[in-house]
Amino acid sequence: MGQKITNKCGMRASNTAELVFEDCFVPQENLVGELHGATLCMMRNLELERVVLAAMSLGIARQAIRIMTAHAQERKAFGKHLTEFGQIQKAMTESYAEYMAGRSYVYQVSNQLELDSPPSG
Repeated sequence: MGQKITNKCGMRASNTAELVFEDCFVPQENLVGELHGATLCMMRNLELERVVLAAMSLGIARQAIRIMTAHAQERKAFGKHLTEFGQIQKAMTESYAEYMAGRSYVYQVSNQLELDSPPSG
């Protein structure tokens, strides 16, 4: 029986549980991968998960920028659209620049992943 892990980092929305096997025998023909090779598989999984989490964060950031832009173009203060104020323009352009930098980084890291090769230790 497993115990659900509730206080965790990373993908909090995914169900995660700890499984403990004591004195468990697995026949050779039922092994997945190499004996004692699970650590390398887990490291590969974490490697991929980090890139996916970053990509998900970029999606959230992109939508936030869209909402921010639409609001600033629609809302008026002192008879002007918010997009006409220098401080608002600065905040919007800095947000977009940070988003694009993060996007470029995630694309670069994703391109460096060697998905066809086994994980190295």
